[in-house]
Formats: sequence, C-alpha cells, structure tokens
Amino acid sequence: MRWRLTTLAGALLLFALLPGCDSASPTGPRTVLITVTAMPASIGVGETSTITITVIDSDGNPIGGIPTALTTTLGTLEETSLDLDAMGHAETMLEGGMTAGTATVSATVTYLGVPTTGAGTVAITEPPGELDVQPRGLDLTHSRSTDPCPNPFLPMVSLMNAGVADLDYRVVDDLPDWLTVDSMEGEVPAMLQAEFNCDVGDGDMDLEHFLQIQGVDRASGDDVGDPQSIAVTLQVRD
Repeated sequence: MRWRLTTLAGALLLFALLPGCDSASPTGPRTVLITVTAMPASIGVGETSTITITVIDSDGNPIGGIPTALTTTLGTLEETSLDLDAMGHAETMLEGGMTAGTATVSATVTYLGVPTTGAGTVAITEPPGELDVQPRGLDLTHSRSTDPCPNPFLPMVSLMNAGVADLDYRVVDDLPDWLTVDSMEGEVPAMLQAEFNCDVGDGDMDLEHFLQIQGVDRASGDDVGDPQSIAVTLQVRD
C-alpha cells in the first residue's frame, strides 16, 4: 500500500492506494479522495458554518454507506460521527464558540480497511461587539461672565472597542441649537467634546440633551455595535 498527499482548493487531501490494485494492474491503483468544505468559510464567534464532507474514488464515483469520523481544532461540531449517503456526502454544523482563530475540521473514513483523512478550515473572527463610551454623561456649566464663547467643554468622551483598533463615530440624532459635537481627529481611542453655542438665549438656562452616537470602523466604514446614548446637561449662568 502506498500513500500520496496533495492539496486542492485549500483542502488537505490524502490519497490511499488501496490493496488489491497496484500500478501494474490494468486499471491502476484505486484511491479515496475526501474533501471537507465550509459554507461560509468565515464566521464570527458564536456563529455557525455548514460542514460538507464528500468522498469519491479515483474514477469520481461516490463512496457511500460508510461512517466518517469528524474532529475540529476549534469550535464545536454538532455531530462527530456521520454515515455517508449514497452520493458520498455528509453534513454537519460547526459552531464558532467564543474563541477567535482558525478551525481545522478533519474527516476520516475507513474504506477496504484503509483509513483516509481530509481536512478543511473555517476562520472564526472576533465580532466588533458593543461600543464602550466613557463617561456616559456630561454635567457641564457655563458662565457668561468668565467663560469663552463658544465654549468647548472638558472632560471629553472616549469611545473604545476591543474588536476595532481604529474607531471613529458619527452623531445619529439632530443636535439642539445650543450644542456642537467635535471630533478629536487622530485620537486612539476616538474622542469627542461638547461645545456650547452661546447665542441661543439670554439669562439662566438649564439644558439637557441625550446625544446618540454610532461607532464606526475607520478602515471599513462599517458601523460598530449599536448607537449609544450620552446624557449632556448644561447649566448656563450669567
């Protein structure tokens, strides 16, 4: 018995040259070909991919009716032992679990006493998750007699997310006339500051607005998580 190792379309293929036939026989050696494919080939943690196993012989004929044993290096397989159908197919699901990385899914069949293994991979990626906004509220004061106008307020708000290295944001609601939000360009984590527009009225005022912001991945432009609310309260005194 001889073995031959090759690759096809990203899957590791191991051919077993089965006993009973050799290179001197008129029909040549019989081989078993196992392919393991994933759809989709990339999932987020906690998501699932359909794993399809296909087993054929050297003439392209399906090999069915025999069991296949499945293993994975990452995530969880719905089933670890399946019978091939008449077309040499079997399917199961891979759940990504909570760890990012590359899952190598292997399928092994034993045909005419010879075990053969094929493998495929699934990329498991870390999802962006929720936007982390600190602080969640700004309690601000402005004195007309001493403070500049317009008046940019500190502390600033930082926006962070473990899944996105370069994070930006956009305001998703209509701002009141008295409030402007400025981005601190190039800051990591992303920073914003509130600015009071002084020409909105006279006398003492108690103002409040719930600012809605959406995290944005600067590299892809995709939204990160759900919009987050920041409570902005402002006391204006003469």
